[in-house]
Amino acid sequence: MPDQLRLLVEPDTDGTCELFAEVNVGKFAGLASAWFGLDELEKFGLLLSETYPLTTSQRLQLEGGFRSKTGAPVIQDLHVGLHVYPIGSAGIIGLRVQLASAVHDGERMDERSSVRVELKTNYERLRMFGQSVVALAQGSQEPAVLVASDA
Repeated sequence: MPDQLRLLVEPDTDGTCELFAEVNVGKFAGLASAWFGLDELEKFGLLLSETYPLTTSQRLQLEGGFRSKTGAPVIQDLHVGLHVYPIGSAGIIGLRVQLASAVHDGERMDERSSVRVELKTNYERLRMFGQSVVALAQGSQEPAVLVASDA
């Protein structure tokens, strides 16, 4: 199987969706999910498809999981994290994927499974992936897939 990230959504009736992320890089693989607003997912897809060039100070990201119980808008328990950034100046793009299982009250942190990998891609593949993410947010049943480039 090629190194890739695959996203699927199960929409709810309230404008949110459960985003399922599956990643395979070399011998590492993981699957996790988190809840997002469909508008947040669409905005992320648009940024992926329209941002050129990326700068080192500009990181595109999507993060979901359990929020802080203190009421602060901070994710305390990250389940799905996608971070996009440039690598050098030759048009290589990095996508760091962090996936983790949820740890519920009463469970031990050692029960958690997690994976953190980097996919390398290019602007064209990132643009097409972004368009697929937008389509997911708009109701497409087709997965959004980013296959790593050889770069």
